[in-house]
Amino acid sequence: MLDTKIDSIFKFIKENQMISKNVGILNGNSGIALFLFYYSKYKKNDEAKELGYQYLDECFKMINEEDYDFPTYCSGICGLLWCLEKLKEESLIDIDLDSMLNEMDDFFIHKMHYDFSKNNFDFLHGGLGYAFYFLKRYENTSSKELKEKYKESLISVIDKIDQNSIKKKDEIFWESTLSDDLKVYNLSLSHGISSILNFLTRFPDFQETTTKRTNLIKGSAQFLINQYIEDNNTSPCFPDYIAIDKNHPKATNYKSRLAWCYGDLGIGLSLFLAGKKLLNEEIILKAIQVLQKSTYRKSFEATKVKDSGVCHGAFGVALIYKKIYKETSNNLFKDSFDFWTNEGLKMDFHTDGFCGYKKWVGGKEIWENEISILEGITGIGLTLLSIKEFDNDWDECLLIN
Repeated sequence: MLDTKIDSIFKFIKENQMISKNVGILNGNSGIALFLFYYSKYKKNDEAKELGYQYLDECFKMINEEDYDFPTYCSGICGLLWCLEKLKEESLIDIDLDSMLNEMDDFFIHKMHYDFSKNNFDFLHGGLGYAFYFLKRYENTSSKELKEKYKESLISVIDKIDQNSIKKKDEIFWESTLSDDLKVYNLSLSHGISSILNFLTRFPDFQETTTKRTNLIKGSAQFLINQYIEDNNTSPCFPDYIAIDKNHPKATNYKSRLAWCYGDLGIGLSLFLAGKKLLNEEIILKAIQVLQKSTYRKSFEATKVKDSGVCHGAFGVALIYKKIYKETSNNLFKDSFDFWTNEGLKMDFHTDGFCGYKKWVGGKEIWENEISILEGITGIGLTLLSIKEFDNDWDECLLIN
């Protein structure tokens, strides 16, 4: 059944060749290409590989001929470049990226520092996305000169993260701004403190940053742990965010959904990675407690899972349980991974949907078709491929692997 669904997603893309208005990996044409290249590897399908190159060509055509200059990781050029690095790393493309990408470095370094200066650490749409790209460039470049350049940039990232942090006792955290100018401490993996902590656990062991980075990991992990809410087994452990101005009209500390983007799963995963990095059993046990408690939430009332997509749907939930099961061999997480995979497969009931799937747009209370990794069928296809090939780590792009 999985193979049939994966094949149907490829067939849909091949027959329709829909072009996104963006080039980024999570919400653009390079994400579609990522699925096609991974599909070609799994199926040994040269047609899929050729189509993947066509989608990459379309990205560069948009940049060169249409003056497309949107920069971010999620939707823009930075995400496209990260995708190229990932494809090269997996030997799915053969391109000299050092000569191609070097010209763009200074622009993204400038954009990264500009966003940091505005306290915009957002992984999807702000400074942390650019830093994540430079982390991949540092790992993969074969140029000693470029490696040193990326090292300097990454060291400056640690400095900026530290300078913009708030430190109180043993806690370290950061301020964010939501819509309507609402100032919050955002706990999420997609936009908030969990993504910063997650990024810090992936950071190279530069001697110049060891003490500062270790303190940032300890302090931000402690801040998250201190937000833990003692409640029953079907209640979330954490709010989405903590409003700073309690008098603001939207200053409600919402209890979170079960999802990749917001809530206990992203926080628990990031705490687990922090505990591993620090060799701190106490943090690891707290992370496991959070993640185990989340497995009891299965009803819509307890999870708010309405669609199948990676961002806030069933397959995104399945991906995180898959990761934690691989790390712990705990069958409770295997059972939850199986449960949410099956829930996602059952959501292909839309007769006018892409391969039966649609995304739920909560703000508008409507269903919409979507092709992207973040909310659409390419994300579903990649998730199904990683179920078939358990060591597939495409979801590094989501801070999971």
